[in-house]
Amino acid sequence: MPDIKRIVPAGDFRRGCELVRDLSLVAEEAKVDDGPELVKTNQLSVYLTDSKHFGISLLLATGSDAHLRELRTLAESRGLSLTDRGLRRGSKIVASRTETSIYKALGLQYIEPELREGRGEIVLARKGLIPRIQRRHDAAPCCRSAATKVSGLRS
Repeated sequence: MPDIKRIVPAGDFRRGCELVRDLSLVAEEAKVDDGPELVKTNQLSVYLTDSKHFGISLLLATGSDAHLRELRTLAESRGLSLTDRGLRRGSKIVASRTETSIYKALGLQYIEPELREGRGEIVLARKGLIPRIQRRHDAAPCCRSAATKVSGLRS
């Protein structure tokens, strides 16, 4: 039994697609002998990885084909390659632990998973123009405050 440290949803689900064709998960194990590995069935893809390669595994499992193609093209234009082992310059890994470090090494602003569709987000990220996505928990303090005030009026 592998020593799983964490499991994170990826692919269509993580990007917030309306239709999820197959479920992708990234599972971090304490140790992966031969580097990241993809275990795939009909509708489930599990990327087994270690902490050193977690970011690249999550990036590759999440991005659409078009997004990943654009990232690879950008990497190549900078003398780098984007592989399942990380962002590399020759045999040296430049970035692989976090998605943020990979985008930064490519000279890009972090791109939220929901925007990784290959629809111009790379151009925007090069200019630092990617908008911050508002999450449900971002509004929570505001809503709690308003709810407290409303309930206070009724007492």
